[in-house]
Amino acid sequence: MSHLLTRLRQWDERMFIVINNDWHTLWLHRILEKLTHCGGFFVTVSVPISMMFFAPPSFVIVSMHCLLSVILSHIPVWMLKKTYRRIRPYFIFPQAVTSTVKLCDHSFPSGHTTAISALVTPFMAYGGFAIWTLMLGLLGVLVGFSRIYLGQHYPSDVLAGGVIGGVTAGLVMTFIPSPFY
Repeated sequence: MSHLLTRLRQWDERMFIVINNDWHTLWLHRILEKLTHCGGFFVTVSVPISMMFFAPPSFVIVSMHCLLSVILSHIPVWMLKKTYRRIRPYFIFPQAVTSTVKLCDHSFPSGHTTAISALVTPFMAYGGFAIWTLMLGLLGVLVGFSRIYLGQHYPSDVLAGGVIGGVTAGLVMTFIPSPFY
């Protein structure tokens, strides 16, 4: 078992270096440094609250699912960060290219990825197969990718965050029914 964990850690670190160093360009850095904020607190909380007041009535329940999913998903994130205390990659790898914001909390799991996954999942479930559903899915993937690219997280942090956000949203949609899903 320890051999498997060692191999997974090595893969995680190698993928971080490839994404963070080998794929780095100035123009992509500038774009992703802006896009990463879509997974931040302000966006993931203000979007569903705004939609509750300004969107058509059919979006009110979906917006409530989004807001509740974002809030509830951060309970396991907080618990895991306190339990595993994984050091952010830019403290481990001096060659890591980072964003201008240096965070001092723990890396596992990615809170931004959790939040964007929790936000977009109910909208994607509501939208069915539509172009904006695909765009929301792509937004979630890009925010997660940006967290690795900007040196904030390992790939496993992002994967865990995406799973936590998606599962939490799925549970919220299951236990608080909506006529729209």
